Amino acid sequence: MAVLTRMVPSMAKVVASENIVPQLSNRSDAYTLRIAVFDADYILFRLPAPQYEREHVLEVLENDSFGIVADSGNSC
Repeated sequence: MAVLTRMVPSMAKVVASENIVPQLSNRSDAYTLRIAVFDADYILFRLPAPQYEREHVLEVLENDSFGIVADSGNSC
């Protein structure tokens, strides 16, 4: 996950899974995916995602608001 977090521009607004948000806490705009996507520029999440996070991610992927930029291919 560290590789992916470094890919996100420092001033970008980010929404992330509950266990990833602490790694982004130095950002002025870092939100939890538990609630919504908000006005985020990037989404970071782990798979399998809990249902309440999965719903938000699927919604923005299906309506083409977001696309997949990278996948770490592992759970680290």
